[in-house]
Amino acid sequence: DERPVSVKCWGRSLLGSGVEDVAFLLLEFESGRMAHIHVSWLDPQKSREITIVGSRCMITYDDVSVDQKITIHQKNILKSQPSPAPLRDFNSFGEFQYLIRSGDLMVPQIPFTEPLAAEVDAFLDLLTGKPESCRSDWRSGAEVVAVMDAADRSLKNGGLSETVQYRSSHDG
Repeated sequence: DERPVSVKCWGRSLLGSGVEDVAFLLLEFESGRMAHIHVSWLDPQKSREITIVGSRCMITYDDVSVDQKITIHQKNILKSQPSPAPLRDFNSFGEFQYLIRSGDLMVPQIPFTEPLAAEVDAFLDLLTGKPESCRSDWRSGAEVVAVMDAADRSLKNGGLSETVQYRSSHDG
């Protein structure tokens, strides 16, 4: 339930077409969270993955995988010696030791649904008076466009941070 507040974007037109063939985006959120996106038309491997790193585990969503769309990694980092001091107050490497805890890998079984078919079904439900099945609305679309506009401005100014300018709902 949090929208990006700023975007940094940089990329290159490696084929010389004037359109970036590869791009990197950094989305920053008010809470301090961030998201990194890498896109490339040139990549020889088709991949669509999202990795979410949490304090107790990590989740990977792989849209290309047939049988392991979601994997839950019981992996996190623990301090070897509890210390109330913040990270910047460590005086030596010994005080800065962390232990990586690796645990189970879980692959929940989820039913496969073709994404485009699910999108069309949700749109048809909306048209036929069943809006409860639709997870997004025009506001979601407008927010995506606002983020992409900030990314485009950042790309044009060499990757400098750009504030996302959301329109209020009464702006139409």
